[in-house]
Amino acid sequence: MKQIRLQPLNETYQQLSTLLCKAALSLQTTDYTATAKWVRLIQQIKKTCIIFKSYAEKEESILFPLLHNYEPALVAILRDNQRNRMHYLNAFCELFTAAQAANDKQKSKLFSHTLLYRFDEFIASVLQQLNEQERMINAVLWSYYNDKELAQIAASFSVELPASSLEKDFTFADNIINKAYKQHCADKELALAV
Repeated sequence: MKQIRLQPLNETYQQLSTLLCKAALSLQTTDYTATAKWVRLIQQIKKTCIIFKSYAEKEESILFPLLHNYEPALVAILRDNQRNRMHYLNAFCELFTAAQAANDKQKSKLFSHTLLYRFDEFIASVLQQLNEQERMINAVLWSYYNDKELAQIAASFSVELPASSLEKDFTFADNIINKAYKQHCADKELALAV
């Protein structure tokens, strides 16, 4: 019987994916000629950029050192992915900032299509990276860390999402380590019972 292991980055990756999808939905539904909606969208995109930059800092300060001891080549791959992701993000934020002044309807419509296309590219790139990275990272972490240590790693990667009306349904437990570890123990007990 195959042992079920805790996936320390799973919840974080789900949160980041959900944040991206919500931002994309906002981009698709925003009326770029309505100032109030435009300002709210700007704030949401800025928060998304900040969260991804914060996640990149956590990768650099927590994840990469953990992995580097065992798989330096994997860290090189992850850093390359991170550079690619940050390049997309920075280019996207520059486009967003440069075109904030779009006010006539034609200019706004053209900008909205460009913005949406670029953000969709970013989402596709990030979702693919997160999926591939999680498998590679889990393989290394499972080889060298026990479940309790994995739960601690999961807790260190929690993402603080903005509490705003655009993301009001983002409710996450304050104590991720206990939640993740309890869920893992329950899964383990269920697997053993079967």
